[in-house]
Amino acid sequence: MRGRGAVNLPARLGVVGEPACCLESVAAISPDGTSAADAPPDGTILFIDLSTGAIHAAAGGHTASVQSVRYSPNGRMLVSTADDDNVVVWDPRTAQPLETLVGHAGRPTDSAFSANGHTLYTSSLDGTVLEWDLGSQRRFGRPFTTGAHAPTPAANAPLAPPLAISPDGSRFAALTAPGTVGIFSVHTLQLQSSLTIPGAATITALAWSPAGPELAVGGDDDLLQLWDVSGAPHFVRTLTMAPPTRHIPGAIQSVAFSADGRLIAASDVSNDPTTLTANGRIAIWRTRTGTPITTALQRGTFANAVSFSPDGRLLAVATGSAVVGGDGRVLILDSSNGTQLRTIHPLEGDNGGTISLAFAPNGTLATGTYAGVVQLWDPSTGASISHPVLVAAAPVASIAFDPSGQRFATAGGPEGGLKLWFTASLQQDGATLDPEEGTSGNAQFTPDGKLLLAVNANGNGSLWPVSTPALANQACAVAGRKLTREEWSRFITGYGYGQVCP
Repeated sequence: MRGRGAVNLPARLGVVGEPACCLESVAAISPDGTSAADAPPDGTILFIDLSTGAIHAAAGGHTASVQSVRYSPNGRMLVSTADDDNVVVWDPRTAQPLETLVGHAGRPTDSAFSANGHTLYTSSLDGTVLEWDLGSQRRFGRPFTTGAHAPTPAANAPLAPPLAISPDGSRFAALTAPGTVGIFSVHTLQLQSSLTIPGAATITALAWSPAGPELAVGGDDDLLQLWDVSGAPHFVRTLTMAPPTRHIPGAIQSVAFSADGRLIAASDVSNDPTTLTANGRIAIWRTRTGTPITTALQRGTFANAVSFSPDGRLLAVATGSAVVGGDGRVLILDSSNGTQLRTIHPLEGDNGGTISLAFAPNGTLATGTYAGVVQLWDPSTGASISHPVLVAAAPVASIAFDPSGQRFATAGGPEGGLKLWFTASLQQDGATLDPEEGTSGNAQFTPDGKLLLAVNANGNGSLWPVSTPALANQACAVAGRKLTREEWSRFITGYGYGQVCP
C-alpha cells in the first residue's frame, strides 16, 4: 500500500474544540481526508492539500486566537470561531470568506453542524447557543455571490466595487468578471442576463438611470457607455471625455445620473508616470443625446466620486487620494455649466482625501474620507451641519441614504464593514451587518427603503431587510414562532410582553 508522503504542518496542531489559550493552533481534517485547515495563534486560517502538502492562506482571517475550526459534512464549508468575537464561514476550495455571522453578545467558543450541513450551531460565553440556517432563506442577510472568482481591479480602480439598482428595485447590476456586468434579480439573487464590454480590461463604475432602462458602465481607458437593459442588454452610445493632459488614459471613478435622468456625470483619474502626479477630471452630458454640457474639467488630483443634488442643480465632487495626495476638498458645481460654486473642506480630508459622498432627499450632503470620517453639510452654503463621526477605522468606500433620509448606510474599505446610521444623531443603528474583512464594499438601498443591498470587492454580496416591517416579517419567518416570555425579558427592555408575530 503506497502512502501519500509526508506533509509538513505547523507544529502542535490542537484538538478541535479545545481552548485556544493552551495550544499553538487548532485544526480540522475534511470529511474526505484530502485536505485540512489549520489556525495558527495569529488568527490566520491555512488550507492544506494533504496529497501535495501545498498550503494556501485564507483571504483575510481573525484578529485574535482561533477557538475552533470545523468542516461541514460535505466539506464545502469551514467554520471558524475566534477571540475577536467573530464566526466566519469559509469556502475551502477558494480560501475565501463566504460570510461573517453576527449575533453573539460574547466570545464564540465552538461550533457544530447538523447532519445535512444546512444548520450550524455556535456556543458563546454569553451563555447562548445560536442556530444558523445555512441552507435556505430563513435568515437575515441573505448571502450571494456575483461570480465564481473575484474580479481583478484596475490600477486606478475606486475602492467601492461597481453596484447599481434599478429604479423599481427589482434588479441590480454588479460585476461578474473584469469586463462583464451581470443583471441580477433582487428577489431571487439569481443572474438574469449579462453584458460584456468588448476589449474592456476592467469595469470600475455603474449607475442605473432613475428614469429609464439605461445603465451607465464605466471602466479603465476612460471607457463610459450607456446600455439599454429593459430586455436583453444592448449598447446605446459611448460618452466621450476629451483627451487627458499628455494623452494618458484614465480610469472612471464614479458615474451618476440626475434624479430625472436627463443628465449624467462622471469622474476619472490618470497617473502620469513621468511626473508622479495625478490628474482628475469631471464631465457632464445630456443623457438622451450624449451631448457634453462641459468639457472635461481638470482638477489636478483624484476626482473620486460624483453625486447630483435631488433637484439636479448641483453636482458634488469628492477629491483626493491616499496614494498620490490631495487636500480632500469637495467641489460644488453648477450642473448646468460645470461652474464651481463653492468648496467644502471635510475634517481629515488631507489624510487621503474624500472618497465618497451622497445627497439625502432633503438636499443634505454626506461626505466620507479615507480616514473613516463622515460629516453632513449644507451644500448651498458649504457649512457643516453636524459634528464629524468616525464610522470605521478604514476608508468610507460608499455612503447611501434611505428614501426617508432618516438613516444612511456606510460600507468601508478593508475591515470597515457594513453599518447603518441615524442621520439626526449620527449614532449607529444596531450592530455591524457585514463585518467581512480584507475587502471593500458598496451598499445601496432599494428605492422603497425596505432592503439594503451590498457587494464586496471579492465577489460576495448580501441582502438585508432594514425597514421596521421588513425586519419584523423576516424575524417571524426565521423564528417560525413568537418570542417566549423569557426571550422577551432577555432581549427586549422597556416594553411589556406582546405578540409580534401572527
